[in-house]
Amino acid sequence: MNNLILVVDDDDFMRMHLNELLTEAGYHVVEASNGLEAIATYTRLHPDIVLLDALMPVMDGFSCCAQLQALPDGKDTPVLMISAFSDQVSVEKAFAVGATDFITKPIQWPILRQRLRRLQEASRAVEELRQQTAQAQLREAQFRMALDAARMGIWNWDLLTNKITWSDNLEALFGLEKGTFNYTYEAFISCIHPRDRDFVRRSHQQAIQNQVKYNIEFRVVLADGRIRFLASKGVVFGDASGVAVQMSGVYMEITKRKQAEDALEVHAKQQAMVAEISQIALASTDLTTLMNSCVTMVAQCLKVQSCKILEMLPDDGRLLLRAGVGWQPGLVGKATVSAGSNSQAGYTLLSHEPVIVDDLSAETRFNGPPLLHDHQVVSGISVVIHGKERPFGVFGAHTTRHHTFTKDDVSCLQAVANILATAIERQRVEDALRESEERCQLAVQGNNDGIWDWNVKNNQVFFSTRWKEMLGYQEHEISNHFDEWATRVHPDDIGFVRQAIADHFAKITPFFISEHRVRCKDDTYKWILDRGQAVWDEDGNVVRMTSCHTDITERKQAEEQLRQSEERFQIVARASNDLLWDWDLLTDEVWWNQALQTLFGYSIEQITLNVYWWYEHIHPDDRQRIASETMALIDSGRTLWLNEYRFRRGNGSYAYVFDRGYVIHDKTGKPVRMIGAMMDISERQAAQRDRNRAQAELERQNMRSQLFANITLKIRQSLQIDEILQTSVIEVQKLLLADRVLILRLQPDGSFMAVQESVVPGLPVILGQQIIDPCFRDDYIEQYRQGLISSMNDIKEANILPCHAEFLKQFAVQANLVVPIFLKNQLWGLLIAHQCAHPRQWTGWEIELLQQLADQIGIASTQSLILEQETRQRQELARSNKELQQFAFVASHDLQEPLRKITTFGDRLKTTCGDTLTEQGRDYLERMQNAANRMQTLIEDLLTLSRVTTRAQPFVSVNLAKIAQEVLCDLEVYIQQTGASVEIAELPTIQADPLQMRQLLQNLLGNALKFHRLQTPPLIKIYGNILNDQADNISANSELCQIIVEDNGIGFEEKYLDRIFNVFQRLHSSIEYEGTGIGLAICRKIAERHHGNITAQSIPGQGAKFIVTLSINSHS
Repeated sequence: MNNLILVVDDDDFMRMHLNELLTEAGYHVVEASNGLEAIATYTRLHPDIVLLDALMPVMDGFSCCAQLQALPDGKDTPVLMISAFSDQVSVEKAFAVGATDFITKPIQWPILRQRLRRLQEASRAVEELRQQTAQAQLREAQFRMALDAARMGIWNWDLLTNKITWSDNLEALFGLEKGTFNYTYEAFISCIHPRDRDFVRRSHQQAIQNQVKYNIEFRVVLADGRIRFLASKGVVFGDASGVAVQMSGVYMEITKRKQAEDALEVHAKQQAMVAEISQIALASTDLTTLMNSCVTMVAQCLKVQSCKILEMLPDDGRLLLRAGVGWQPGLVGKATVSAGSNSQAGYTLLSHEPVIVDDLSAETRFNGPPLLHDHQVVSGISVVIHGKERPFGVFGAHTTRHHTFTKDDVSCLQAVANILATAIERQRVEDALRESEERCQLAVQGNNDGIWDWNVKNNQVFFSTRWKEMLGYQEHEISNHFDEWATRVHPDDIGFVRQAIADHFAKITPFFISEHRVRCKDDTYKWILDRGQAVWDEDGNVVRMTSCHTDITERKQAEEQLRQSEERFQIVARASNDLLWDWDLLTDEVWWNQALQTLFGYSIEQITLNVYWWYEHIHPDDRQRIASETMALIDSGRTLWLNEYRFRRGNGSYAYVFDRGYVIHDKTGKPVRMIGAMMDISERQAAQRDRNRAQAELERQNMRSQLFANITLKIRQSLQIDEILQTSVIEVQKLLLADRVLILRLQPDGSFMAVQESVVPGLPVILGQQIIDPCFRDDYIEQYRQGLISSMNDIKEANILPCHAEFLKQFAVQANLVVPIFLKNQLWGLLIAHQCAHPRQWTGWEIELLQQLADQIGIASTQSLILEQETRQRQELARSNKELQQFAFVASHDLQEPLRKITTFGDRLKTTCGDTLTEQGRDYLERMQNAANRMQTLIEDLLTLSRVTTRAQPFVSVNLAKIAQEVLCDLEVYIQQTGASVEIAELPTIQADPLQMRQLLQNLLGNALKFHRLQTPPLIKIYGNILNDQADNISANSELCQIIVEDNGIGFEEKYLDRIFNVFQRLHSSIEYEGTGIGLAICRKIAERHHGNITAQSIPGQGAKFIVTLSINSHS
């Protein structure tokens, strides 16, 4: 609500009086003087409450109230009827026309204020109730929609009456027509599948006997014979004596889920069968055995009566029944089927996709071969067994009764067919390989290399003619014994050659490869590359080995020359601390110098001399970049390459390297070689990382400081203790990402009260609970008073008492961090962070941060307490000021009236009886009149003091020089009487109350004229200045000025400086100097209202200087 009140009364004074009271109480007020004006105002502004006078001209309050009730929302607006009559008729008439309450005149403000507050609360409660009702209706509709969408129903079984009630959609779930259920338990049981009825009864009986929840699944039979699966959950309710009286629950259809589970089980069996067939195929079983296993296992898995594999014959016109199960004896291996489109198998080959037959007799795509009709086949499925060049054949499964094949059945059969196709293709490849080997033998005979074939069992060797010619022998000069070869191998080489043969025989190496020297007929030696392959029998024994000899003498000679060049290169490489490399771009072979072992820790066995080994040892994050840039350089024709990346060492760590290379091109410009050097710059990079880490740590420290400053600012922004604590827990939880942050306040009895909490949804709420931990003894609280910080990373492993661990478990705590909060050096409470999802390692930074935030909470709380004390003092001061205003109000009305009568009758007495009075009587009368005048002056000064705030005017632009001139005009007679001289210098223009500025200057000038020295004419100076030093700025963001009134009067002791600005405080008697002692108090109050102050400087006998400091751009 906006607290708008419509006051309707024809008494202007009453409306004004109510307006002031209501405005002071915080309400917004609009007025109307009669009923018609009230209706128009109500229609335009829609107030929250109407204060309506009963008796008014034009339209009285009763008629007005009745018409207000007829307006839109009029009945919802409280109407408080006001009347001077309290008779029963008036009261009943007011309530009859729609008044909410009734109050009689004279109005007592405390009663009216309470009535208005109660009317507001009642109106607010009615509005909230209306909203709650609408929300409840909305939630009910949403709940019904949710039940329908989830295909769920609600039921209730009254065990005393045996009557069952359920929601509208439950009959549809059970397959019943709407309104056909007779609401008995037996009727409910009859809807359930016969095989499930006993199970459902037992479940209900057990739940009723034990009064526990139950959760079951069962089937119902629909009217069309279909089966529907339902899941039911229920709970039993008992009466006060513990007897079960009611069972309630929900039903939900789970048919699709059950069907999915059954399909998943079938699919799993099919996958297992496919895996088993795959293992059989991998075991190198011959094709016939594999096919027989396939048809048998598929028939069992798919639950079909017959299964077959048809192989396409070479003429492409027929398909042979290669393997099958469920067929008449003698047909497998002999019967054939047409490969044309008139048969299911032929149609499958032509369509290149699975073919499913629901009813063969009704099939229109093909007629079906006699083989299927002879075996009374009804339904079937067939898939193609693919081949590399043409299909191998067709795989089919058939039943003698109607059967619906699923997509999983098709996938299963196709998977087995694919396994067969793979096995068939493998067999074809093996046959082709044997033929290839035979051709290879023929090719060897015409090869330029020498061939030798060693029969290990009899140690006989076949040497080809070319082998003998390579050594300079004729065909007949070398026998077929193994020694002919062994004795010709150079003595220095025979050892490693025999070892290479032994390693190959032991299957350590896949091939026999050796480079060694063999003696020729002329006793010279040739370098021979010997490459061979052994053959083992079924027992693993070597039976033969075939090898070929290649003359590599020229290559060896070239290698010797290269070796010598390499030695020279190695000397240079060792002198360098870099890793040198040489990449053959044609073969992708890479040579590395020894630095790869010494610098990066690789053994020779770990190194592969090709570019791929280099790529693989580049860090994965750098590999693609380096490879791309290297290839781009080679393709671009440029020669120089520089880059930095990470290269893996032998121990798995990475070194930062600086690599540079140079590309060499042949005569045609084709890149053929790239040579480079790699430098380890890890130490330089480590130093850079250290600098980066230091910088990052510095940034983290700055970030943490900033975070702490931000949180501290949020905590210190409010001085309300509840807001401080709430902000603290919310901000700490955000910063620490904790599951719960709470503040416990220490109670006088040693327990704790959870006063604030921020917790993630789903966890127990501690807020508002009184925490009484039996393990939390006084000595432990004393430790917190000493500044203990408790940090537990894992409650299960913490060294705490079991009872304390159980206490924490009830709040799902797995790790906690506790720091004390001190208020005025006394333990006020605890700031706690909980981790509930998992244990947590609290870091030193987090502990330090939480401790600092706890200190900030203590500081903010202390400031809040100071604010509360200051607020109470302000309230007391406001009360005192209000009493002063009330006193001033009484003085202005009640005290002046007797004074006026005293003054009037004193004047009449002096006029009419003055001649008859004695001299003493006239003296008494004079004294009485003087006292009345002084009293009148005192009352007027008090009213002036009180009206500084009660009748203040809005601030406007005020020219103080002009105001000062006007004051001089008002005091012109007094100035002439005293012979004073007044100088007015430049004064500023400020935002102020012009009347109060006039009063301020008049009081200060009047005092300067009044308190002058005898025989010395007053000299008064009035001047001002703008303050440039804002150190004593009273009003923030506002420029200040000073008004100074300086005289040469009697002055005063500065020790009385504070006294002279108080009410009724005088330094001289009224006989010496007239006055009430209120003038300077009025000046101080005016200065304070203008966000300023007033002070003075004086020396007795040398005059005084009064300084008023004001804000130039102040706002009222």
